[in-house]
Amino acid sequence: MYSVTVPGEPKAKGRPKVARFGKGGFVKMYSPKKTVEYENLIRLFFAEQNPGAKLIEGPVSMTIGAHFGIPKSASKKQQEAMLLDEIRPTKRPDSDNIIKIFADSLNGIAYKDDSQICMAYCEKAYRRVPKCICLIGAMRGGEA
Repeated sequence: MYSVTVPGEPKAKGRPKVARFGKGGFVKMYSPKKTVEYENLIRLFFAEQNPGAKLIEGPVSMTIGAHFGIPKSASKKQQEAMLLDEIRPTKRPDSDNIIKIFADSLNGIAYKDDSQICMAYCEKAYRRVPKCICLIGAMRGGEA
């Protein structure tokens, strides 16, 4: 099992952008700069926190804890409710896009391809320190 913690507010996989070139209408798709930067950050922290990691073979599970910072505008009562998970972040980014950015980022360094992910779970919550924690492991039938 591998774990990677990425400090800062959770970020999502951005929608691909389209660039058109010339009269022939040549189209090129590219990822937004913020997406590329966050994917590189995930890879960097994974490598630092999991030295010598080997690719997981077979089915993979992924669990993500997306911890958002408590808004400065929240009252003390609201802050307490947020820390007790009585109030959850129902704002963007969407859980599926958080999963997507981690799944794509860890291709080739935690597992061969994100098609191996057979179970993914993302929980959004408020915490004093914003960060994302991702656990990746082999499921039954696979090897680490």
